[in-house]
Amino acid sequence: MTVYFRRVAFELRLRGVPEATIRNELDRLSSANSGGDLEAVLGPPQDVASAFGGERRTGMSKNLVWIGGGVLVLAVLVQIAGFGFLHQDLRAGPFPLFSVALPVFGLLFAASVAVDHRLPRGFTRANPDGQLT
Repeated sequence: MTVYFRRVAFELRLRGVPEATIRNELDRLSSANSGGDLEAVLGPPQDVASAFGGERRTGMSKNLVWIGGGVLVLAVLVQIAGFGFLHQDLRAGPFPLFSVALPVFGLLFAASVAVDHRLPRGFTRANPDGQLT
C-alpha cells in the first residue's frame, strides 16, 4: 500500500504540485481505499497525477544525480590532469581523488532516490480496519 502512495507522490512532484496538495490528495486516496489492490481501484499513479495537469519535469532526484555525476567526472579529469601534467597522483588525504569522489556520488545517488519518492510530512495512511500503517 505504501508503495502506491510513494509512486503517486513521485508523479505529483514531477508535475510541480505543492506538498500540501500532495498530502491532501494522498489522504483522499487513502480514505477511498476499500482494502483491495489500490492500483486496480484508484488507477495507475500516472493517471492520478495527470488529473492535476502540468507538464512532467525533472525532479530534485535527477538534479542530485547530475550533481553527483559532475563531481565524479570532475574528480576523474583532475586526477588525469594531475598525473599527466604533474606526474604525480593527486590525493585527498591518504586516498586518490577518484576514490573520494566515488562515495560522494554514491551518497548523492542514494539521497536522490529518497527525495522524490518520500511521503509528504503529516500524511497518515489508514488500513480499512482503521489502523495506521
